[in-house]
Amino acid sequence: MPNLLVQPAQSDVSAIAVKNGVPIAPTVVVIYAGSVAGKGSPVYRNLFVRWDLTGIPAGSTINGCSVEFTSNTTRAAATTANVEFGWLKDDGKWTASGGFTTGNYASVNELPMARWGAGVSTDVTVWEGEAPGGTLATMPATSSGVKISFGDGTGVSPTDTVTGLTAQLQAAFDARGVDDAPVCFHICRIYDGNNTKQMDFRSNETATATQKPALYVNWTPPDPTSSFVVNPQAQDGGVTDMTVDIEGTFVGCFGGDVGSLTTWTSSIAGLLTTGTDLLETDLVVGAHTMTVVATSRYLNSGQDETNFDNSPISEGTFSGGTGHAASDVITLDTGETVTVDAVSSGVVTQFTLSEPVADDLQLGQTLSQSSTTGSGTGFSLLVENGNMTAQTDTTQFTITVYDIPDEMAEAIAAARSAGDQTSLQIAGGFLSAGAGGGSGEKGIAVIDALP
Repeated sequence: MPNLLVQPAQSDVSAIAVKNGVPIAPTVVVIYAGSVAGKGSPVYRNLFVRWDLTGIPAGSTINGCSVEFTSNTTRAAATTANVEFGWLKDDGKWTASGGFTTGNYASVNELPMARWGAGVSTDVTVWEGEAPGGTLATMPATSSGVKISFGDGTGVSPTDTVTGLTAQLQAAFDARGVDDAPVCFHICRIYDGNNTKQMDFRSNETATATQKPALYVNWTPPDPTSSFVVNPQAQDGGVTDMTVDIEGTFVGCFGGDVGSLTTWTSSIAGLLTTGTDLLETDLVVGAHTMTVVATSRYLNSGQDETNFDNSPISEGTFSGGTGHAASDVITLDTGETVTVDAVSSGVVTQFTLSEPVADDLQLGQTLSQSSTTGSGTGFSLLVENGNMTAQTDTTQFTITVYDIPDEMAEAIAAARSAGDQTSLQIAGGFLSAGAGGGSGEKGIAVIDALP
């Protein structure tokens, strides 16, 4: 099943975007987006919020996203307005403490945001940086303290659907490159011909954690990968006592080695082995269609994908330990972290799992507490079908093992090119002279079209 990343904001800022204005980065409890009437010319603000997506591995698919705010505005009914939303890659000039500051930019026109020309709400003709990912024709009705969210896609439930945000987040995520830069969400260009339309939200500076901006991303990691090499091997130094070893490298969804979870199955003999290698000597005479399945197993992360109510996804069987407190962060022996959401007399009763780390988990494996930010002990979690996801990569190829006499194998071995003491490569495959005691012994394997 897909994972749900639940991420608090790293930082946020509301910046003025007038042509001759100066960007500001207030550290206030309330942040604004839109146009605000003031003395002289109106003030136009863009709202930026930044999140770190390093917990999602490169190559993942973003299925849906939802950005959640706590409203600081009471609006009895939806109001006609032009509201634009978008994602962009952090340009590296925005600091958590200073936001967009004049010292980081040569001019206000370098800011990656919508820019009002002469400072009037109708003159919104120039877009700086990334284009918006989606729009709304209305500003939604809301009340102060109420959650409001914007997004689209599957696995999320925004209060207001903004078509295009998930596609743009995928593009911004893919464009991060090796620097793994955070992504910025922005609300901008709110106007309807007057100077009174705005959105007010509780910022990352608010003291109440549940009122801070939050990002929900429903995502699926890339499938595991498989690669193979053929290693002709001489046994006991004998020219006719040889075999072929097919060696696989199997990488899980999160970069770990999942060779121990890989199966090799023959169309003739069924399951042959589990692991990273297959020897020719494991095969009987005949034409085998080999099916190699690499499996990555990892814990489901995130919270309830419908209500965002701090209920873990199928948390499974766990021991709550003793001495824990809400908000403690427990690290498991496989590297995942568990944030404690609720306790009863020090026993963990509810928790949220971080993004997966280990991808070679075994069903029935017990994951034990290795450390904690608090003082509790004894937490553990059992790996079960309900709290674990398995993704596979399947490879098929053929191996034909021939039944030939030993003297023919010796003749083939004698025909090898100089320096090759173990095999003769032909037509995209390998011939190997196998051990044999005479006619009727298997002796040659042809391995076709390894991927």
